Amino acid sequence: MLARLTFIAALAFAPVAMAQDAPTEGGAQVRRSTTRTQAQALIDRTGYPDLFENQSSDTRLIIRHKASGLICDYSPEEKNNSLMLFPGLPAGDDVGCNADAGNIYMTYYATRYGPGVSVQQAATDTAAGIRNRFSDARPYEGPVVQVTAPEGVGEQIYLAYIVGQGDRALHAQARLAKVGEWIFKQRMTTPESLALGAEVMLTTGRWTTVLEAATD
Repeated sequence: MLARLTFIAALAFAPVAMAQDAPTEGGAQVRRSTTRTQAQALIDRTGYPDLFENQSSDTRLIIRHKASGLICDYSPEEKNNSLMLFPGLPAGDDVGCNADAGNIYMTYYATRYGPGVSVQQAATDTAAGIRNRFSDARPYEGPVVQVTAPEGVGEQIYLAYIVGQGDRALHAQARLAKVGEWIFKQRMTTPESLALGAEVMLTTGRWTTVLEAATD
């Protein structure tokens, strides 16, 4: 079953893989310029460019939030690519990025709440947000891909729900982890049929990358 879902996910993400081919040095330079330009535009729109570092490669838009170490890894040209600063805390203490991949919708957050806010409290708020958005959300009871966190990561919490019915059913999940003063969160929504494959192909890889970068 896992192999079949991995194959399905690989087909779903084939355009992303093809975009990574670099046949010529000149072509690579053009792509690097394009990806860096797209990433810089996202940074500049926040109004606080000094909070971020543009680490884009030939094929990826990569932005690092300096204070938390959050890595936002985007597929080029995705219409929902965004970088966000949320109000309510000092500028830069609550950041997020939409980093979708095809029909896999992912948002990452890094928040420095201050003393007294635990991962469990953040998870409770996240669960309430999912249920508020999807009135028919019900607990997901299928297999879960386990993530081995790097050294330095504290408590982790995983939440998952199924929303909608039949062919339109979605898998909505969240992973949260504490690293130092920061609580990191990944939110993913995908068609239920691709959920486990998406976990294997993207979620675990990108989530592990986020945690590794945060603990460097």
